[in-house]
Amino acid sequence: MTGPQAIESKRNSNFDWLRLFLSFSVAYFHAGYFSRVANGEDVPFGAIPFPMVPTFLALSGYLMFNSFASSRSWFHFLQKRALRIIPALLLSLIVSGFVWGAYVGVIGSLKIYIGGGMLLSSPGGNGSLWSLLWEEIAYAIMAFLIAMKAYNHKAIIWACFIAACGIAAVYDQQEPVWRITNLLPALFTGNLVFLYRDKLSKLPWILLAVILLFVTALNIYFKLPPQAWYMVPIGGFLALNLCLNAPPIPKMPFDISYGVYVFHDPVFYMSSKLFPDSFEGMFFAGAPVLIALSIFSWFAVEKPALAFKKKGTSLDKKADEMKNSPI
Repeated sequence: MTGPQAIESKRNSNFDWLRLFLSFSVAYFHAGYFSRVANGEDVPFGAIPFPMVPTFLALSGYLMFNSFASSRSWFHFLQKRALRIIPALLLSLIVSGFVWGAYVGVIGSLKIYIGGGMLLSSPGGNGSLWSLLWEEIAYAIMAFLIAMKAYNHKAIIWACFIAACGIAAVYDQQEPVWRITNLLPALFTGNLVFLYRDKLSKLPWILLAVILLFVTALNIYFKLPPQAWYMVPIGGFLALNLCLNAPPIPKMPFDISYGVYVFHDPVFYMSSKLFPDSFEGMFFAGAPVLIALSIFSWFAVEKPALAFKKKGTSLDKKADEMKNSPI
């Protein structure tokens, strides 16, 4: 597959920590919807510095170039995506089935996943799965732009970014469409940071951190909506560049970010039944269970699937060598 020809030889662990932070931020925010005290709005402990799900997509818009570039074909890329997404997704459906029952927990959650949270009516279930469809659609958009060699012309990506911001501004805070339209500028924010990464890598990370804190303070002081469309490119730009420029944090021995994302809804639903009158009680009761379940998912389900992906790649290379052998 072709695209911007720059595969990073060593993965920056800061991006993994950002993904984990975003996963826990989403879990923390969604926990408020199950808390009778928080009522889905007044989640305690202050503001989260940038839009969470859109920043996820900005991160993907930056990192997925390497995944595309390291794939031998479109089918190979889809195979890698399936091995990364499906195993933990299936486990989350099983967990949701135990929590809400087969119809709501499994069928309802599947409808949320397949319909992107808005295209199919659902009786309920694991609401956190809504964004997974739109993330895959974003990858399809990137694949199309790569095939059209659009990333060889930065002006085209700037035009896409400006158009995406315009669409997001028009539908800002309009339920339920704004949750989808906010993802558009996020994707192209990640793309642009990747395309300009050599120049952006010279920015002082302390300055970026100060700006991020200042923007967060403004949002808190003026009570601005944390998911407003204009925060999508601002938050995505600051988050990605902090990861790009800050000293690397030691690598984690496991990657539980995806598990935290797909398991937190059923876990906090159960903990809210144990502590219905205390947000702090339900959150701190559910968090250890969520972490333990995510670690189990990583070692028992996700990591073996990724090992299979690597094994398949190794076998493909050996097959190519045998095919090209003169014997």
